[in-house]
Amino acid sequence: MLPQQWGVMGWSSALESGVTVAAARSLVLGLLVAAVATPLGAMAGRALGWREVRRPQATAAILLAPVVLPPFAVSMGLDVVILRVGVPDLMAVLLVLSVFALPYTTYTMRAAYRGIDEGLEEQARMLGASPRQARRRATLPAVRAGLLVSAGLAFLVGWSDYVVTLLVGGGQLVTVPILLGSTAAGTGREATVAVLSLVTVAPPMLVLLVARAWKGVRS
Repeated sequence: MLPQQWGVMGWSSALESGVTVAAARSLVLGLLVAAVATPLGAMAGRALGWREVRRPQATAAILLAPVVLPPFAVSMGLDVVILRVGVPDLMAVLLVLSVFALPYTTYTMRAAYRGIDEGLEEQARMLGASPRQARRRATLPAVRAGLLVSAGLAFLVGWSDYVVTLLVGGGQLVTVPILLGSTAAGTGREATVAVLSLVTVAPPMLVLLVARAWKGVRS
């Protein structure tokens, strides 16, 4: 189980295989998914948490559909449509992954909005704030922790995805999970696979540590 010899050959091989560029693509993709899915999830979570929709159960079921549907089947079906429409690879992957991340951000924000008083904005407006100021200065600070958790979850969806990025991206968008999968498919490159695995799990661990640190500060 322990290494028989020590060295940096795995890291050198990983750098030669393009892990830096792949990590940059994964980082950009994760940030873009978080930027799209977090505000959409905040709006949907507000509507569900404060019951601003007529049929919250039906709305919740629709928003939960991306989690229930198999990503492979969805990606295979959308691949043909995307090719016919001519959507760029990055844009197509971003849209599909944002839809898959939306349930996580929505339900996180629904719990956040349920934890605060619905009359918070009304109180701010009674004190002279406009509707936009009431949301920005009263509501958003109260759900800040939920927004950070939602952004972290959406980022992880974009960072760690393999199936959607491979099928919808047509193999042109090489991210860290795709590079790891292609490297692991070969033999005799265990050290390189180990390095790529560390690079893949580093951001989720970092997000977890930041979330725990934030929770400790807030408590």
